[in-house]
Amino acid sequence: MLETAKIFREKREIFDVRRGISLNGRERCIAALNLEEPDILPVAELNPGSYSPEKLDLDAINVSPEVPKSWGYQRKIDNNTYIDPWGVATRRIPETGAISYVDYPIRTFEDLENYVPPDVNALSMKKIESVSKRIGGKKMIISGIGMEGTFSYQLMGFKGFLKALYMNSEVAERVNDMILSFTIELGKRMIEAGVEAIWLGDDYGYGKSTFVAPEIIRKFAIPRLRLIVKVFHKAGAYVIKHSDGNINLVMKDIVETGVDAIHPIEPDVMDIGGIKDLYGDKVCLWGNIDCSKVLQDGTTDQVANEVRECIKRASYGGGHILGSSHSLHQKVKIRNILIMIKAARKYGKYPTRF
Repeated sequence: MLETAKIFREKREIFDVRRGISLNGRERCIAALNLEEPDILPVAELNPGSYSPEKLDLDAINVSPEVPKSWGYQRKIDNNTYIDPWGVATRRIPETGAISYVDYPIRTFEDLENYVPPDVNALSMKKIESVSKRIGGKKMIISGIGMEGTFSYQLMGFKGFLKALYMNSEVAERVNDMILSFTIELGKRMIEAGVEAIWLGDDYGYGKSTFVAPEIIRKFAIPRLRLIVKVFHKAGAYVIKHSDGNINLVMKDIVETGVDAIHPIEPDVMDIGGIKDLYGDKVCLWGNIDCSKVLQDGTTDQVANEVRECIKRASYGGGHILGSSHSLHQKVKIRNILIMIKAARKYGKYPTRF
């Protein structure tokens, strides 16, 4: 938590890596999130998929609240399609584990007036409390909120949400403020249970640029993100902002909200070296080993070289946590995950020598 991070800074000489002191995973993550150099570059995943962060010996452990059965995950349409707790029809692609949204509960103003969100208090924090008690202090405990209420389109569908933004912004704002309230209450409960860093999952961009004009992101999403950061910081947790795509046009705005890290700096559309040069003294970078090609089909040398190049461009001076460019999805090979971790431990020793 932030208070612990403050103590970590005040006692920095105790952990001075140049005196040969080794840090544990949690301490490495704290150092990176505080823009400092740990002993070795931290390696962690916001979404490890079906892989166990403990078995992989990652520096952070992901744990989520437990969802009650009454929330409706059992409401299957077919083997791969179900109605989620928010009333969104969600389809899972078996080959990759990816999901898509195929039907939505809010299409009209009347739908919004009659809509009732799920009860955040129905979520159980027992698993978070158990994991925190068992390994807290050794690994950083992290959790995610995939639909955060800053640019959440899922309840309306992407086209419906974008149309509302331009033609009936009150509806889009009310939907996102409802989700935002849920996010804030959920985050506070997770932090109280032992979560030390929360990642937020609303995407702002695609391959070429932001989904909408940057000024709309600044007006609509950024104030909501700033509020989340303020609340979670006060409660004692770090905040990691995830967004796929090219978000260069709003990177400065995101950084200025006070988020502690930005994930994953997608390698195909963003330059992590350039981002490091511009913002490396203001925010931690989390990523960005390519999981669309290299971690899927790369050779041993290709994976190791990708890691080495990423460290060279993003790890100097601290403020970097290495991970995939999105997640350890089903097509990512376990062999390449292990090579990535091994290469990070080999080349990521501080002070870096590139």
